[in-house]
Parts: sequence; structure tokens; C-alpha cells
Amino acid sequence: MYLTRNMKYSQLLEDPKIRLMKEFYINKIKDLLRPGYHFTKDLFDLPGKKRLRKNIVLKNLHKGERCFLLLTGESLQQNDIVKLKDENTFGIGFIFLHKDIRNINLTFYMNAEPSKSLNSDNPNWPKSCLGPLGQDGITQFHREIDERLDDSTTLILNSDNYKDAASKLLFRDKTTYFIKTKKDLCLNDQIPYEVVTDLTKRSVSGGGSVFFAIMIMMYMGFKEIYLCGAGYTYEPAHLWHFYDNLVFPKSMGKEKAKTEAIKAIEAHNHKFGSTLEYYGLSEKDDLYRVVAVDRTKGGSYMNMHQLLNNYVKSQGIKIYNVVPDGFASPVYEKISWQEIESKILSGNTANCIQSKGDDEDMEKHLLLPKESEQKIAIKDDFELLDIMLNDSKSQPPLYQPGPYWATKSKNTEIEIKRCGLGEFRGSNNAVGLSYADNLLVDVRDLYNHDFKKRFLRCLANTYPLNIILKAQIRCTESHANKSIVYAQEILNLKERTKELLRKYHFPYSLLGDCLAKANIDGQDLSIHYLDILEHHDNIASHINFNEAKSAFEIGGGFGTNVHLLLENYKNIRKILYLDIPPNLYVGTQYLKAFYGDAVIDFRSLRNQDSIKFSANDNLEIFCIAPWQIERIESPVDIFMNSRSFAEMPKDTVKNYIDNFKRLPESKDSAIALITYEHHDPDTLLHPNEWLKLFKGRKFDSFEADTLLDSSSKNFYFVSPGKLSLQ
Repeated sequence: MYLTRNMKYSQLLEDPKIRLMKEFYINKIKDLLRPGYHFTKDLFDLPGKKRLRKNIVLKNLHKGERCFLLLTGESLQQNDIVKLKDENTFGIGFIFLHKDIRNINLTFYMNAEPSKSLNSDNPNWPKSCLGPLGQDGITQFHREIDERLDDSTTLILNSDNYKDAASKLLFRDKTTYFIKTKKDLCLNDQIPYEVVTDLTKRSVSGGGSVFFAIMIMMYMGFKEIYLCGAGYTYEPAHLWHFYDNLVFPKSMGKEKAKTEAIKAIEAHNHKFGSTLEYYGLSEKDDLYRVVAVDRTKGGSYMNMHQLLNNYVKSQGIKIYNVVPDGFASPVYEKISWQEIESKILSGNTANCIQSKGDDEDMEKHLLLPKESEQKIAIKDDFELLDIMLNDSKSQPPLYQPGPYWATKSKNTEIEIKRCGLGEFRGSNNAVGLSYADNLLVDVRDLYNHDFKKRFLRCLANTYPLNIILKAQIRCTESHANKSIVYAQEILNLKERTKELLRKYHFPYSLLGDCLAKANIDGQDLSIHYLDILEHHDNIASHINFNEAKSAFEIGGGFGTNVHLLLENYKNIRKILYLDIPPNLYVGTQYLKAFYGDAVIDFRSLRNQDSIKFSANDNLEIFCIAPWQIERIESPVDIFMNSRSFAEMPKDTVKNYIDNFKRLPESKDSAIALITYEHHDPDTLLHPNEWLKLFKGRKFDSFEADTLLDSSSKNFYFVSPGKLSLQ
């Protein structure tokens, strides 16, 4: 084009090349300004921050599982998606227009579009299906989602649209999470996906719904992702959507349909300047469906897919592209729908748990970690946490955490909501401080629960203190790792370790990203579990656990002892597990991961006037808060406490013991108590004090070296009752 003196500026801007150049530079300027805009916006969006924190529930929710990502390309019509009814499915865009969408129980639906993109000029709005897009486009779109998707579908929506949905009373019967996005797709193989895709913060979206959907699925822990209806990733690119494609009735004949299809494609190319080609007809129901391709598609968009796929592979995740005959998949590994049906949906999958063939492993009763990770996952339930915490506030001091636990409990609550339970036994949080085996390497995790400590945490994050602290953290991590290595060496050398593993079934013990573990005979075992098993063996030398049917533990940590009891004594079918919130919440969710519906949580029991076991042999694990002890009516065969009595005020211990003593047949119940060697008289209650409260009971007292350190001892106080070994 030549610029002449007579050409007006408005005419110049109408030129397509000039317009594209203008859009390019405008987008570049927006990209430069966007980080500052997001920072400023997020800084003052306190409600938005609170909404994002709830997304921690999604982290590793489906760890090790597979998921089918349903896109809206025309090729989806060649997949019988009804067969995905029992699979994890994830939909985006206008997938709700598919006629079978309610028949598959869609698991997740995501739409991250901001409200401004849904205006009356939006060229992607399917008018033929939904009518014209009105002025209030986002509300119209949300109503379609709410009406067309089943209430069992979990929604993931843009946080900017929260107010609209709330004001219109939408999604009231659906579980909904809100996210914030960045446009960039900056990926580094060295940075784990849990950091890159952290949905509790503004997250990398890649500039497109497909990219963001995949990133979200990674965050959820999916290890296999199957793309269905992703025609634009094929070679040649298979275009148009299943809801707006050209279709012709079979009654007109195939040749006539072909002729009309070619005419329609040529008209489309002429109108929009596109380069579509006729590629054939597919058949579905009573219709011929046009297969239109574009051999010029790709370029930077496919480069982004390649970038994403490379990163996904580096994280141990696999993406498969469901591709029909006649097409290639230049980026993702190709798989046909026929293979999906015959190899994946038929049950012959790589995800199936294989039977163990190693006789040595069977003899040792070790549950392989890789197998367990695929079928056991700890899930967050913040509603349950909030219920027990709110109820706790109205309880008398007798049922509140004492001086030893008051600060720890508050910090645990905040840490749970900040990090969730997926890695509560790791090193990046203080969820399990003082009752679990997490590694505390960053003291800042303890400075979250009041203004003073938050100020100190903020101060520690400023230069140059942050540089010094980071160096100290690296040093602490090094010492922690060395201590684990030394512990492993000691445990492998000790005959006591081998004795315990010969005598007892050792279940999967690493749930919660346990780092304090030892490799023994080729298997990673939790050191904490080994400690608790050693405690149990010492008690079992005085109490006949094989004759017990029920057990009551106060202060059960995160459920390790209960887990070991149930896995080693099939005769024990009734459990009372009592702890203070939020520790109770952690133990409840941990036990649910192994025993599912057999765990009856606080929410189910909070309004019951009496708590008693069913008169059958079904497994029941009642997880109760301190104030619920007054409602227990069932007898128990064994009453246990490990160390926590020494950490409570005397009145609290007396109340627990008095309530135990009022239970039916308690005078014959076995009692097993453990405490540690050193006591701080300012915070800890000496065992002589709480032993006096068991009036009329005689205790066998003895001491034993700890499993790892012969210079440190545990003290045991056992009254066998009716379960005496003699």
C-alpha cells in the first residue's frame, strides 16, 4: 500500500496490516504494564486473597490419577464421551453445549475469562445455540453454566467474576473455586509444578484456557492427561467446533453433502480471508459432519504447546492427544479413541495396582510406597475444620488448649489453611509441629498467628536479614538431611528394628509427604511409625491386644497409633480418637485416607446427645473433640495416652480420667500410658500427679530406651485389667 497526501488517517488504520501492527504494539505495552497492575490490584484485594487460599484443597486432590480434558473441537464428536462417566473429566469453554455432558458426570469445569471479554461484539459466542449475547454477557454466560451443568460438577472460575455470581445468586448448589491468572507461560524445568501452578496465588495461565486447564490439572496431581477434541493441535489442524460445524442430513446423499460442504468452505474463505480446505465427511447419528482443515495453522501457538509439553514431561506427567485417523499429532503423543476404549477404559491400565510378586516383601508385610501413593490421598475439608474450631470457641476453659498447646494450636490452624494437608509431614510448613514428624527448617512458619509475630516475619523477609536467614535455612536443611541419613544407618544396624518388622505388619507410612524416613531392605519406612511401633511392642508385653475389640486414645497425634493398631489387630473394630482442634482435624483426614467412610468425623457427631458404637463388627472410628467425651456411652477395652497428659493442666487430665472411669466396665479396661524423660515443671504435669487420679488401679511401671537413642528413655505405666497376659 502506498501512502498518499490525500489518504486520511482513518483510512490508514483500516488497512489490515497496519491494524495488526497496532494491536501488536498495544499488546506489548500491556504485557509490560500487566505485572505492576496485578501487584497493585492484588495488594488491596483482601477478599480475593481469602478466596484463593481455599484453593489449597485442590492441591494433589487426584495425585497419581488420570483425567480427560474435554475441549470443544469438532473431533470430539468422534469420541463416545458417555464412556467416560466413571472417569475424571475436565471441561472448558462451551463444553456444556454437548448433548451428553450431563450423562458423564463432568468432574470439573473451568472458565477463566474475565467479564470484559463477554461483550456483545464477542465473535466466539455461539449465537446459533445460545442466541445473541446481551449487554450483561458474564451473567448470561454464568446462567448457562449453572443450568446446563450438573450440581456435582466442581467449578473453577475467574475471581474477578465472583461479585457477579454472588449478586445473582448463581452456583449456590455447586462447589466453586475462584482463580486469578497471568498471561505468561514462563516455565522452568527446575521449578516444580506445585510452585508454578500454585492456585492460592495468581497463577500462570499461558494466555489460553487449554494451557491453564492443563496447569490446574497438574496442580491437582493428575499424572496422565488425555486431550479430547483438540483439533487445532493436529496436523493438519482440524478446525471448527462440535456446536457450530457444518452438518448435512444423510438423506441428501454423500456426494451432494460433499458438494455443499466445499461451497460453504469456499464462501467462508472468501468472507474471512481464511485458508480452510475440505478434508472429508464424518458420520454421526443421521448427519454428515464436515471435516475442515487448515494447513497454515501452527507457528507460535504450537511452539507454546511444545514448551508446555516439555515442561510437563520434566515433571513426570504425560499428555496424550486423542487423534482420529488421517491426522498426526506433532507435539503430544498420539492415541486413538479405539485405544482409549480397549486399553484404558476396559481396565487394562498402567494405573492398575499390580499384585506383589516379591516373596520377601510379602513376608515382611511391607506396602510398597509407589502402589500406595496411587490409591491413598489425604484430602482437605476446610468446612469441617471451621465447624470444629467455631464450636471450640464456646467451650469452657477445661476443654480449651492449655498453656503448652495454646500457641501451637493457633499456629497449626493458620498453617493448615495456608498450606493444606498434602505435605503436612514435609518441610515447607509447621502444620504438624509437636505432634507429627514434619521437619521445621524455616522458623518463619511459626510466625503467622498474631500481629507481633507477623511483623517479625515481615522484618525477617527484608534485606539484608532475608539473605542471612536463607543461608541459615540451607544450613539447617543440610543438618536435617544428615540426621535422617544417620537415623537410617542406626535403624539398619539395630536388631530391634528387624525384630519389629518381623513381628508386625508395617503399613504404608509416608502419606503426607513424609521426609523423615529410612530405607530398610529397599523400602522407605517412616521413622515416626517405627517409633510408635516400638512403643506399642513395649506395651504389648503387658497387654493382650489380641483379645481387645475397642480402644480409646486421647491425644492421638495424627493417627499413627490407631493406624498401626487397626492394621495389626483385625479383632479391634471400634476406635475412639480424641484430640483438640485443629490436631483433631489432621488426624481425622489422615485416617479417612485409609479407612474412608469408617471414620465418623466431628461434623457427623457434633449434634448427637450420646456417642456409642454399633452392635456389630463393622469398623467404626469416632473422631471426637474434648467436650464430646461427656457423651460417650460405650465401654472400651483399652484406654491409651502417649505423652500428652504430661502437657495438660491437671484439671484437664482429671476430667478426662473421670469421664473414662464413668464408662461401663472401665474398672476392667486396660490402661496404657507413656511419657518422656524430661519434664518442665512450668508447662508439664509430672506423671505421678496423673497416676494418682486412677484411684484403685495398680500400674506396672518400666522404662525403655528410645529406638534411635539409647541415652534417651520413655516411661511406661500399664494396668492390663482384663487383658492381662498372665
